[in-house]
Amino acid sequence: MLKVSLIVATLGERPEDLSALLRSLIPQVEFIREVIVVDQHSDRDRVPVLLNQFRDALPILHTRSERGLSRARNHGLTFAKGRLVAFPDDDCLYQQGLLEWVVDWFETNFEYDILAVGAQDADGVRSGNRWPQDRCDIRPINAFRTTFSSSLFLFTDLAKSAQFDVHLGVGSGTPYGSGEETDYVLRLLRMNARGRFDRTRHVIHPRRDMLSGSASAPRAEVYGFGMGHVLRINSLRGLWMSFLAYNSARAGLVLLRGDVKGAQLCLAQTRGLWSGFLAAVPAVLPALAVLAPKLPSLHPVKDFPQFKSGGAHSS
Repeated sequence: MLKVSLIVATLGERPEDLSALLRSLIPQVEFIREVIVVDQHSDRDRVPVLLNQFRDALPILHTRSERGLSRARNHGLTFAKGRLVAFPDDDCLYQQGLLEWVVDWFETNFEYDILAVGAQDADGVRSGNRWPQDRCDIRPINAFRTTFSSSLFLFTDLAKSAQFDVHLGVGSGTPYGSGEETDYVLRLLRMNARGRFDRTRHVIHPRRDMLSGSASAPRAEVYGFGMGHVLRINSLRGLWMSFLAYNSARAGLVLLRGDVKGAQLCLAQTRGLWSGFLAAVPAVLPALAVLAPKLPSLHPVKDFPQFKSGGAHSS
């Protein structure tokens, strides 16, 4: 039987969320090879104290890494021994029976290498991957709407053949605060991996999209900036232009409904998309800092401390 290695990156700043995730895994332990908790908290004792409460119920491996979500996942991959691997955020939950379903799915759909399940919040509202189809192959044109880190499962050998780009993701020390999992999947697809999106099952994850009520304009622009950069480095100019048009039209529709804040968030993400696409490679960041006042964008390095080296990451 296939077993899953779960790589959980955490700063240890949400102990109640991490505890809830681990509790959701206990009934599914039969399908777990190990839970690799990659600790990035400054206090070396804080996370281990929490993990000790679960060691009798789960096969937990605790390790530490440098700050940055992509760095943590790359580090965790070196310890993964299960045939399958996944990357749950420390504030998500695995619904009952999810891992059994995932293992059965891979054993039945042997022509696929990657599976992305759905994501919903605690109230059942879609969160993370909101592609309109319930099932489809993952392709570059839909990867931004079907891939979501907490919902990804893939063969470990494939996962280890590439690495998450450490210039992407929260805590990377760059303005590219998102898109690391989509970039990762896009590169695996170029290596001839086959991926499938299937919303039959889902993970539970809080909504943080633009119209959820929990987002801010800076967060929306940060997300758009990372997304724009991923589109650029993966040569998806046409898709970038379609996202710009979609977000602009969405802002207008939201404004017509009287939601001024929602429209501002849509436009903030559009500004991020524009600026992120134009900032093509990490080497341009010093120049970007100088040119930022002239761009239709925020000053990402200056205005957001999470962009500085060692910045915190959150799911």
